[in-house]
Amino acid sequence: MRTAAAAAFLEELKSKRVGDLNGVLVTFNDGSLCREALSHWLLNQWIVIAPHSPLTALPGPGFTRDLTVRQFCGEPAGEPAIPFEEREDENRDEDS
Repeated sequence: MRTAAAAAFLEELKSKRVGDLNGVLVTFNDGSLCREALSHWLLNQWIVIAPHSPLTALPGPGFTRDLTVRQFCGEPAGEPAIPFEEREDENRDEDS
C-alpha cells in the first residue's frame, strides 16, 4: 500500500506538476517513514516544497518524467524487487 501511495504521488507530480504531501502522510500513517521518504525525495532533488504551502510539493530540478517508482521508493539499481508485503514480514522478524 505504501508503494502504491508513492506511485500515486509520483504520477500526480508527472501529470499535474504538483503533489499532495498531506495525502502521502495520511496514507503512510507513519511519521518516521514519511520523513524518510521526504528526505530521500528532497536529497535527490526530485521535489521541492512549495513556497505557499508546506503540504504541497513541486517537481524539483532533478525530477524527470522517466523517474521510476522503484527509484522513487529508494530501491537501489540492479537489486531485485522484493514485494512490499515481504519487506514488512522481514521487518517484523527482525523486531521479534
